[in-house]
Amino acid sequence: MKNLETKKVINSATAGQWQLGNPVGTGAQPEDDVTPNPGVSCWATGLAGGAPDDNDVDDGATSLVSPVFNMAGVAGGVVKYYRWYSDDHGSNPDADTFLVQVSNDGGQSWNDMDSTTVSNNLWEQRTVLLQPILPATANMRFQFIAQDQPDAPSTTEAAIDEFQLIDPKGGCSVCAPQSPVGKIFVGKSGIDATLSWTSDPVSAPRYIVYEAEGATFNEPLRIGSTTTKSFVHQGALSIPGSIFYLVSAVNACGQESLINTP
Repeated sequence: MKNLETKKVINSATAGQWQLGNPVGTGAQPEDDVTPNPGVSCWATGLAGGAPDDNDVDDGATSLVSPVFNMAGVAGGVVKYYRWYSDDHGSNPDADTFLVQVSNDGGQSWNDMDSTTVSNNLWEQRTVLLQPILPATANMRFQFIAQDQPDAPSTTEAAIDEFQLIDPKGGCSVCAPQSPVGKIFVGKSGIDATLSWTSDPVSAPRYIVYEAEGATFNEPLRIGSTTTKSFVHQGALSIPGSIFYLVSAVNACGQESLINTP
């Protein structure tokens, strides 16, 4: 989700602005991102937590806006992402709307693409077709708006993860194939294994880490993801036997690179 960024398109909320990192679980916010075992990085409306109304969206709206994507020539483009939304706590439950909008002129104008007022309090994958909304251009942008009405305050939390743009006829034409990572370095810190790696020629928005047993790397198990070139496998040194690590790089469309093996 590193390919999204906060912009002051709509930024009137006094608390709960969009932040990228490891969410803190409350009755309204997820403890992990959508990646299992566990996931530790997504966009959320205020990462600090404790009680459900700690650092939630207050007294206005906050907008998470993508950079410009070139989707010129893409027919039938599809947007996929996972969302989390909670607005059923507080004195005015279910009074706010989580809104997703799309622009094909770089953000000069916006069209509604998706919305909800339902507090599922779980990760839900959304798939939206662009063609019925507006034609794809070289200047596509997307924004996610979470809000709390100042005159009807409630406990509002939202999160976004695994944002993808897909060309159904050609995979993901708005992204070049992702280069694999370079050499993986493994160290230790207490009972944890610490991993770091290089990625050439450019960095990726996200990396997925796998563990495998045996020199043939059969059936690698996905253990987490990260937006940096490092990862901590907690408690790894307490696991009997040898563990081998594999890392793939993921581009902005969700395509994984080849896995670099020793």
